[in-house]
Amino acid sequence: MADRAEPEMSQGIKAESLAEAEALSTPEISAPMFDVHAPHTTVHTWKDFFVHIATITIGLLIAIALEQCVESLHHIHQRHQLQHDLLEEAKRNGDILRTDLGLESQAAWFRGVLAATKSFPAGGQTTVNLPSTPCIPGTVGANGVDPVVRTKYFAPSDAVWATARDAGLIIRLPVEEARMYARLAHNYALQEAARDRFLAACERIDALHTRYATTLPDKTEDSWIMNEEQAKEVADAAAAADTALRGLMWRTRWNLNFEEGIVRGARNYDEVLITLAGQNH
Repeated sequence: MADRAEPEMSQGIKAESLAEAEALSTPEISAPMFDVHAPHTTVHTWKDFFVHIATITIGLLIAIALEQCVESLHHIHQRHQLQHDLLEEAKRNGDILRTDLGLESQAAWFRGVLAATKSFPAGGQTTVNLPSTPCIPGTVGANGVDPVVRTKYFAPSDAVWATARDAGLIIRLPVEEARMYARLAHNYALQEAARDRFLAACERIDALHTRYATTLPDKTEDSWIMNEEQAKEVADAAAAADTALRGLMWRTRWNLNFEEGIVRGARNYDEVLITLAGQNH
């Protein structure tokens, strides 16, 4: 009896060992995940097929329409922002251009030189005292000596237009409005060229000042010692500077009127031209 029980106990132990081994070797099975699938229906007839195609087509059209709507709203926002920025730049440029018109007071010095050198003796040298020259190399502005007239020149900005052009945002503007700003940018290029001509003429006068003039102790006048030929040279330089200044002031005034037209609400070049024509009569 004892011998028979021992094999039965051994078999029970073996069975338990096998069950444990199977439990350890069997990987843990995770709970099934819930998947969502579109319902599948069998297409039995041509009618079902066309209904299926129509459903897909309508869904695609709705998606495209929503995308186009969002893009259109974005473009409208870009246009309004660009118009606002251009208007603000026009206001700032108006203030700058009004300040630049003060540069016209320098014409008195150039015409004073022309008057002083008009009748120069044929022989020998003559001394002429003139107010300090308003010309400073490298800049267009006041010399800081005259306590009353302190002219300054600042270049107007077209940063908003240039940035929008380089970024390809000009197409957001109506054609006539874009044409108006393009014309204004061209006018500013002409004003810049006029400024450079005046700067070159001013630097020529400063070079002549270095050759022929000496600053007096009070620093409000210069003593020019010249002969007839040298006086003609100075007069020619003064005449060129006066002409260049008048050209610069004309361009400055034109662009100021242009910017003021934009601030008043002009939306195309013809409206601005009508305003300019009325102011130039």
